[in-house]
Amino acid sequence: MNNSDKIQIMEMVRKNYNDNKSKIAGLYNNLKNAEKICVFGAGQLGSAVINLFYKLDLGIKVDFICDNDVEKWGKTVFRDIKCISPKELATYKNRNIIIIIATKYHKEIYEQLKQESYHNLYSVLNYFGFKNAFLSLKSGVSIEEISDNLEKLIDVTEDFESKQTLKNIASNWFSFYPENIKYENVCQEKTYFTKEIVLGATETFVDAGAFDGDTIREFLSETQNSFEAIHSFEMDFCNYEILMEKIKEIPEINRNKITIYNIGLWDEKEVLKYNALLQGSNVDCEGEQEAKLDCLDDLLQDKDITYIKMDIEGAELKALKGAQHIIKMQRPKLAICLYHNPEDLWEIPNYIKQIVPEYKIYFRQHMELECESVCYAVIP
Repeated sequence: MNNSDKIQIMEMVRKNYNDNKSKIAGLYNNLKNAEKICVFGAGQLGSAVINLFYKLDLGIKVDFICDNDVEKWGKTVFRDIKCISPKELATYKNRNIIIIIATKYHKEIYEQLKQESYHNLYSVLNYFGFKNAFLSLKSGVSIEEISDNLEKLIDVTEDFESKQTLKNIASNWFSFYPENIKYENVCQEKTYFTKEIVLGATETFVDAGAFDGDTIREFLSETQNSFEAIHSFEMDFCNYEILMEKIKEIPEINRNKITIYNIGLWDEKEVLKYNALLQGSNVDCEGEQEAKLDCLDDLLQDKDITYIKMDIEGAELKALKGAQHIIKMQRPKLAICLYHNPEDLWEIPNYIKQIVPEYKIYFRQHMELECESVCYAVIP
């Protein structure tokens, strides 16, 4: 990627930022004056949007969540906010209601609501841009700083594919319209097991953010059940219980080499509160649940680690700092998610290069949304 390409990317980011900033200001005024506010999407993205409004203290109160999933109707899904059905939502149609669509199915939901004659619909297409635009209302975000970090990041990446992926991500930042969001040209299958991650028969795999064991199952498939050990970490107790049941389904010869921990990874030993969500449970000082957290350097100090994967809802940088000795001494393969915090995009690869400059850095996109952006680091 030559210098003119980088200039083009920076200009595009600045334009999208300025365009979206004015639209967010308009949305903010509408939200302040709305009679009711609904977030459509009872999953991770919807919860993140509600949490953003709560933390920024902008005077925006979400009244309810709506979802097409019948299993969620009538339940409190986040911060004491009830999930209602589309049928119940229809009773508010003729009132001054704003609906924020916060789900990966935003295009389908937008069409659904338009056909039902709803107005004042807003789609959260990219949480990075959405969060930073609202942050700018609160404290002012420096687009110059963002551009500077992006430009340096392009130089850190190892191959053309990584640079094209970054270009695609950057072009989608701050975009406000569904038709402008395009990731399909850079999407890859096999999250965490790309061609850059070459697995051997003696891998000791650390699965941080294990959820229900989905990545463990993929790892077993990729290694054809030939591996040394798996250390699986899940902070949320409900998910941990699900994980334990799923592990029981694995043949004993492999199950005996898997250790699961009801612990979150961090940069020190602590007990902290968190928001309990089926997917995306995250540390929050005002959360309702408590979890044990610890650093990988202490938990696995006597183990030979060859591959670390982290998808831990914004705690990745903290967890990397708590694993710096293992990373420095053993130089395992790394697959670290980048999409939970905007600044993770550059702070995580920069930190990895800081502790082991020899790492080769690759970026890959694994979904046609901003989520599933992953930084891979390998020693050739």
